[in-house]
Amino acid sequence: MIKDSKITDKFAINSVFDSVAVSKTDGEYQLGFFKGKNSVKNIAINAVDSIVFYRPVFATDSSSSSESEDTPVINGKITDARDGNVYKVAEIGDQTWMAENLRYLPGVDGIDTSSTDPKYYVYKYTGSSIAEAKTSSYYQKHAALYNWPAALEACPAGWHLPTDAEWSVLEDYSGGRSNQYGFGALPGNYFYGSRFSNESIIGFWWSATADDPSFAYGRNLYYNYDNIYRNYNVKSQGFAVRCLKD
Repeated sequence: MIKDSKITDKFAINSVFDSVAVSKTDGEYQLGFFKGKNSVKNIAINAVDSIVFYRPVFATDSSSSSESEDTPVINGKITDARDGNVYKVAEIGDQTWMAENLRYLPGVDGIDTSSTDPKYYVYKYTGSSIAEAKTSSYYQKHAALYNWPAALEACPAGWHLPTDAEWSVLEDYSGGRSNQYGFGALPGNYFYGSRFSNESIIGFWWSATADDPSFAYGRNLYYNYDNIYRNYNVKSQGFAVRCLKD
């Protein structure tokens, strides 16, 4: 059981419980854990953010252990020294990802576009005030948008914009499911051709890989699908950024 990125409870499947059921009691939804017909524990739905099923570590002696590569780890939070923003972090396989979109905003460019100069955007904000842009509900929920040159240099020290190959590692590990293991992807919005598009319908994220002077690879997620998809995009578009630990 996870609440606010912290493990609050653990149960052994089969030895402690063998089924989970959702019920409603006095207007409140409950998760019920059962062993056979016997109730083991009830937990209010709002008491947890997520339930993770994993294979645990099995120690053979005090100096050795074997761990399934399927074991997800919610690894706390990190602080960006540049602006004080705090991000949830998730260990997924051998990778460590920010579990939130990057909020770093050293400037804001309204609807000005470029494929070569760094540009920073906040959904539906067309002004130039960083402080004003940060007050928008979109920035607070989905963070900033970056063209590709800005995305390449946006991550804090010790982190980087993931390559196309590094995105593929994540997809292979999670089976292409966007929110497995604490990644926490939400469909946000994007900026293209001097306009903002698709509010909460589709989200795009940049990769650091380009095969062409004008295009770079990225990933996208639709609101009604959990899978994440590979795409090829014009570098002037404004997409979200997820940082990967070096």
